[in-house]
Amino acid sequence: MGRSNSVGRRACEIALQLPERLDLVHEIKTDDPEGIESYRHKRFSSKRANGEWFTLSTDDVSVFRRRSYM
Repeated sequence: MGRSNSVGRRACEIALQLPERLDLVHEIKTDDPEGIESYRHKRFSSKRANGEWFTLSTDDVSVFRRRSYM
């Protein structure tokens, strides 16, 4: 979960930090990236693993996949 104005660049940056392969699950375009990220962080706060990382279930991910724009 995160925000960026360049998904490809951000994916490369994150991939450098991970020991395993990065898989982009979904991308949502928005005119309010800060607000959407803040909302998602609050909604899934109980599932925060560390910093920007969350342990989400398949059902949690399906919440994101329902939208392509917010």
